[in-house]
Amino acid sequence: RMMMVPPSPIGIDTSDGGVYSSGRWAPEYEARVGPGEALVFPPGYLHETFVRPADNPDGGCTVATTFQMAAPAASRYLHAWLPRLAQTNL
Repeated sequence: RMMMVPPSPIGIDTSDGGVYSSGRWAPEYEARVGPGEALVFPPGYLHETFVRPADNPDGGCTVATTFQMAAPAASRYLHAWLPRLAQTNL
């Protein structure tokens, strides 16, 4: 599940779990990704990873990895969303 960083006059803690304590976690999208698949989303989106127990019945180890890419810079995106992004610790 994922959502755009919410607007906030005082900023929001975007560290792991920070958005939950703010009471502002309201996912906009939900996706199911299978083995060997990837999900790409734009900068400024918060996300969470969850493995349903039914998808991992033996309780084995699972891995979720996030890669953040700095180039190419999404200049139009940054221009449009910079006021909101500036209120976070991203």
